[in-house]
Amino acid sequence: MIVILILKRMRQQWRSLAILLLAICLLTGFFALGPFYIRAVTEVGLRFELDNADPQQMQVELVLAGEALSPAAQAVLDEEIGHLARGFRYTIRADYSAPQFQSGGGGAGLATGGYYYRYGEEVWADSPRLDHAFQPFAFANMDEILTLVAGRWPVRLPPPSEVSTAGLSDAEQQMRGIGPYSQGQVEIVVTRAVAEQGDLALGDRWVLGTRQPDGSGKVAILVVVGIVEPQNPTDSFWVGNHMFLEGVTVQVDPVTTRWDYGMATIPEAYTDWIAPVTPGDSYIYEIDIDPATIRADNLTDVRDRLALLPNRLRAYHPGISVLTGVGQILSAYAGDVSDTEGPVILLSGAILILLFYHLIHTVALVLAQQGPEWSAIVSRGGSAAQLVGLQAVTVGTLGLIGIAAGPLLSLVFMRVMAHFGPLAAALGNRPLGSMPIPPISLVLSAGA
Repeated sequence: MIVILILKRMRQQWRSLAILLLAICLLTGFFALGPFYIRAVTEVGLRFELDNADPQQMQVELVLAGEALSPAAQAVLDEEIGHLARGFRYTIRADYSAPQFQSGGGGAGLATGGYYYRYGEEVWADSPRLDHAFQPFAFANMDEILTLVAGRWPVRLPPPSEVSTAGLSDAEQQMRGIGPYSQGQVEIVVTRAVAEQGDLALGDRWVLGTRQPDGSGKVAILVVVGIVEPQNPTDSFWVGNHMFLEGVTVQVDPVTTRWDYGMATIPEAYTDWIAPVTPGDSYIYEIDIDPATIRADNLTDVRDRLALLPNRLRAYHPGISVLTGVGQILSAYAGDVSDTEGPVILLSGAILILLFYHLIHTVALVLAQQGPEWSAIVSRGGSAAQLVGLQAVTVGTLGLIGIAAGPLLSLVFMRVMAHFGPLAAALGNRPLGSMPIPPISLVLSAGA
């Protein structure tokens, strides 16, 4: 009965209550607008920085010495930043440093040597050596960064465990085509520039590695199966891999120079044969971060994930190096939301006072109009508690509607400001995008 009475009463006074509801919604909407506006302004600056950042800044680079990421570490990587990635590159690169020749002496450098390939001849320490030194590489998904000019892409050949010569006679090795009779243990590609300068052709072979006088030391037989060119020679990816593109001429002694160069295979073949013959290897993972996945409302979470990532990975690989410029960009903005939220809320409070003044007058007007109704209820035996309850339910209903409508009304205000005013100029015709409702806006709406 009371519910029916309240609904009937609200229907009869819908004009006055609509004005009161409008005043409440304006109050909650404007007070909840501050956090939205802060995030929108921060989003504009953040989007500009991310869209104009150097491509290398928008990468997370992992470098490990002598080992690949373990499955557990890969799971951590996927958990922390997998949802932010738009591209992934996996490279293995042998250690290399050119000879440091100086008039007073210098170091011999760090590189992988090689021998001439002679079918059926074992490689020993005194076998004829090549005049070049090498830096081998391995690229996953070669066809995404290279264009095949001639030949074919490398494939994985049988690993050492499947072509062991232990216990086999020379005739058996020759029959099986293994050991010194192998015509290739690792298939490689070289660039057109390297092929031209090194006079290399499809099917050329040589032996990579170093034999010691005591017979120790690993070697691997390489065979050229493809000539390639980089799809984008200016890509920052090639900054650390220039040896593969065109090699380098180094000074060996006062009168001698040497041209060193690189070649590439697939990671599986590199791990099988090349890793054991090099002086050291770096396993490099480059994850391209998608700027569209970073917004003002989640930049703190992304920054915290990037900060936590090195420590989590070091639990599995203590020597891992994690390099990224994304954290620096986000650190410049991460404090903006929290630092400016307080002052903007205080300024919103000034508007709140004006709207509250308007609300008081609106409520007074509604109460004045309800005076005769109250007198009629009292004359019929209604108590003060009933009057207060009746009014509390009515006003409470309007208040709940205002709390729910406040943040939604703020979204409408933001859409309008995105097309007119200073925010529209800052956006520069770019869409505002979807904006989730900040929890603080719900609090402010309820508080108002």
